[in-house]
Amino acid sequence: MVRTSRSSRAAIDASQPIRFDQKGGPYRGNLRFSYLGGTLRVINAVSYDDYTRGVLPLEMPTSWHPEALKAQAFAARTYAYTSYKGGSRDYDVTDDQADQCYGGTRVEVPSSSLAVNLTLGKVITYQGASIRAYFASSSGGYTLNDGCWMNNVVRSGGSWGCSAGSAYLAAVPDPGDRLVTAPANPRASWTVTFTSDQIRSGVLRCGGPDIGVLQGVDVSNQVPAGVGHVISVRVFGSAANTDLRADDLLRSCLGLRSTMVRLNPF
Repeated sequence: MVRTSRSSRAAIDASQPIRFDQKGGPYRGNLRFSYLGGTLRVINAVSYDDYTRGVLPLEMPTSWHPEALKAQAFAARTYAYTSYKGGSRDYDVTDDQADQCYGGTRVEVPSSSLAVNLTLGKVITYQGASIRAYFASSSGGYTLNDGCWMNNVVRSGGSWGCSAGSAYLAAVPDPGDRLVTAPANPRASWTVTFTSDQIRSGVLRCGGPDIGVLQGVDVSNQVPAGVGHVISVRVFGSAANTDLRADDLLRSCLGLRSTMVRLNPF
């Protein structure tokens, strides 16, 4: 079995020769070409381990501890393995943040390649099946169960609640998240300031009512309560109030990096 990763696309012009841009470096495995919807798709067909060699340096600093690199190798390989689409699609994963960043052999370095070799062919499983090995650059100090992600947050009574998530992705504290200093993680802690009009516009972009002048924001609906990620946001205004899913308002409509947020008085 091979893992496929889309490496680039090029528009077809019958009057011109086809040129393939390999993004600045060579790739392991083979190249496949498909033509769909007027687009030439170039696909890198590669083994799971060789694919992981081209992922690891782009998803974790290669100067980090060997055990951290090995853990990341497990996660990256497992993510690819579980993403296998069979014959239902001509590729399995993209080479960017939509799945995992992948750069081929040009990004490989000895420390990360050693981590791949020391975990060769191994994936993470739960009850006999490979897991969906999600990972992120920062948890904000607490992870989030997948039942509390995006559209998995659903109306529950008068507010919002989480759906049943995967047992292996239970929310757990991550105290080491903010302790990393070499290099420092800019996503571990950050501050963004919004005006009343910006919040008002964000609510409108999310399909909410025109709240008028902002009077208050409530982000107390957190999982776990008091320490975790916000799953819904109540916004109070002079003209209307609303209660929106946090992923929609905070991330999609206001552009925040995470739902692990707290408010400063205003």
